[in-house]
Amino acid sequence: MKKISIFLTIALMAIIYSCGNSENGSNEQNSDSLVTETAEQVDNESQITLTVKSGEVIKLEFSADEKNTQVKIVSGERDTSFVIGEDYTEIKYLSDDNTMTIYGNITKFYCDRNYTNLTGLDVSKNTNLEFLYCVYNNIKTLNIGQNKVITTIQCMQNQLTQLDVSNNKSLKTLYCGENDIISIDLSKNTLLENLSISIRKTATLNIDLRQNKKLKSLDINGDVTSSDVDKLLDFLPDRSRQEKEGLFIITFKGNQGIMNSSIKEKSKNKNWDILLFTDKSNYIDNPDDYDMKK
Repeated sequence: MKKISIFLTIALMAIIYSCGNSENGSNEQNSDSLVTETAEQVDNESQITLTVKSGEVIKLEFSADEKNTQVKIVSGERDTSFVIGEDYTEIKYLSDDNTMTIYGNITKFYCDRNYTNLTGLDVSKNTNLEFLYCVYNNIKTLNIGQNKVITTIQCMQNQLTQLDVSNNKSLKTLYCGENDIISIDLSKNTLLENLSISIRKTATLNIDLRQNKKLKSLDINGDVTSSDVDKLLDFLPDRSRQEKEGLFIITFKGNQGIMNSSIKEKSKNKNWDILLFTDKSNYIDNPDDYDMKK
């Protein structure tokens, strides 16, 4: 997709690049005129709120299902409005407070790689959000409680200890690895097809996927042991009556054995193909030749 870039500074609040072409062929507009023309048309009921470090540049990307969708960003005394469409708009916005609120009917939202500058995210008031990508941040809280049409959440590499997706019944893809989540209830997410999650420290992952009948890909990484895999296989949906096997990817640390006779038998009976990687992402071509420990 075409990407539109915007860089906002204190001296010059914004330079907006729109998808359309003006009569003189230029697509550059000054944000001050946009604020005057569009501020009253912004959907103020639809909001995304970020907890950020004041005085830091925050990278954002978003798109909308409709052309000429009005968006407004407010942080402290800074207030900037502009227009987006189906093409992704990229912004680097200088925060003026510890809170940044984005108004507008945004359907796809990215805020990746802000690292320690982004610590909290609440998208629950943007009920039309379909896609959320917020990896490589320091997010400790993620509120998605009212996002009933969201289909994809990618929130890897954060500081989450819990994640409530019980109201996200349209969810098909959830990538939440490299957090500190050790228990998650996915029983309401019956449309879930793809899941990635991590096991950290010595915790045993508490997860039951037997209600996720459409699940076709599971990616587990971290401090994974054979007992973790054995338990997860018990809680995986049975695909024995499906022609295509499920894909169970395991990326584990250390040299401990993962495969044993029980695991091999369970995976075969449930029609799940296990692919093993080490923590260095070296694929083990033949699991049968790997050190098997019961």
